[in-house]
Amino acid sequence: MNNLIIFAYKALREVTNIIYHKWSSIHTKLIFNLNGIQYGNGIIASGIPYIHISRRGKVQIGNKLSLGNWAVTNASGLVGKCKLEVRNNATLTIGNNVGMTATTIICHKNIKIEDNVMIGVGTHIYDTNFHNIASFLRIDMHDPQNSVKSAPILLHKNVFIGAYSIILKGVTIGENSVVAAGSVVVKSIPPNQLWGGNPARFIKNI
Repeated sequence: MNNLIIFAYKALREVTNIIYHKWSSIHTKLIFNLNGIQYGNGIIASGIPYIHISRRGKVQIGNKLSLGNWAVTNASGLVGKCKLEVRNNATLTIGNNVGMTATTIICHKNIKIEDNVMIGVGTHIYDTNFHNIASFLRIDMHDPQNSVKSAPILLHKNVFIGAYSIILKGVTIGENSVVAAGSVVVKSIPPNQLWGGNPARFIKNI
């Protein structure tokens, strides 16, 4: 009897997961459409991401994007969702076969993610400082946003970003390179290298 109950429970769990993935993917596509996002085939979402695209923001996504937004299917168990935020006159481009889980991408200028990039759980990618580093400008409520520094980010093909990393403005990561988990990347990384740490430094060629 116990074996039958266990089997029924696990079967129901699997069916529930399949249905939730299907519903999440359909809901995510609807949100993409409402935000004017151009996207390809094979969008897969577990849970619903946070999406905010300003009226003059642009987003283009290729085929087979995978968005992990649900703790049940998240390897770390982190309760979090992917967040894509693109401000006016900024452009976010995501290529084919890109996967991310509970990842935050804030685009004030330009962020480009090429094909076959894997972005680990809890990663943050910001192309802006958000605030001025000069204290007298931070406390001035009339400080214009255009005084805040922003610079494009580019992740080349086959890059792998480890979990809980932070990628900051002006960074380019070369093809096939790997960023170790928990790293803070403040300068560009050449292709075919492993970097890690805070701030991230060269570890070895790969």
